Parts: sequence; C-alpha cells; structure tokens
Amino acid sequence: MKPKTIFAVLCTAALLCGSQARAAIFKGIETLSGSFNYTILSADGSTVVGNRYIDHVAHAYRWTSETGTVNLRVLPGHVISYSRAISADGSVVVGGSYDEYGDCLLFRWTAETRMVGIET
Repeated sequence: MKPKTIFAVLCTAALLCGSQARAAIFKGIETLSGSFNYTILSADGSTVVGNRYIDHVAHAYRWTSETGTVNLRVLPGHVISYSRAISADGSVVVGGSYDEYGDCLLFRWTAETRMVGIET
C-alpha cells in the first residue's frame, strides 16, 4: 500500500471513531517519563504506534490494551528509531532506525521477530 493510501486510511479510521470509541481505544495508555507522540492508529483500532522522547532521543513504541506501551528499541549499533506505518491489525510496525551519523536502516517489527532491518 502506498504511503498516501495508508495515511488516508488512518485518517478515515480516526474520523469514524466517535469520542466515546476513541476513549475506549486509548483507555490504559499509561503516563511515563519523557514525552510521547502517538501518531498512527491501526485500521481495526487495536494498536497505536508512535515515538517516545527522553532527553531528546526518540524510540519507536507500540501500545495495545493487552501489552501496554512497549519500546520497540533500535537496531544493533543504532541510537534512534521512529515508527512510520502499521498493518491493519496492528501486528506489524515499520519505521527507521538511525545510527549516530544519521544513517537510516528501515525496520520491520513483529512480536515474534522483534525489530529486523530491511536491506534496500
């Protein structure tokens, strides 16, 4: 799916959820230190991904009501990661992991495999 299509689907899903539905979806998102930027909602509404910033360092995160907020970490040798897209059911997250020089390697994350680099 093209990025513009994914964005349109996510915006539509967010608009279709009434305020009560959104409150139910996000119930249980805990308050942790650092600042969070939850940016992407799965099409089925079960999962939210985004980024957590601590001391200006970002890590990709994934939240479900079942697991709570989970740090997706970074690839070996990298220092920063960002979530960029999520599958319709929330089981797959893709994004970028950056080394100290700013070089990016795309990643794919699942609960089974954790973060795996995608060679391009």
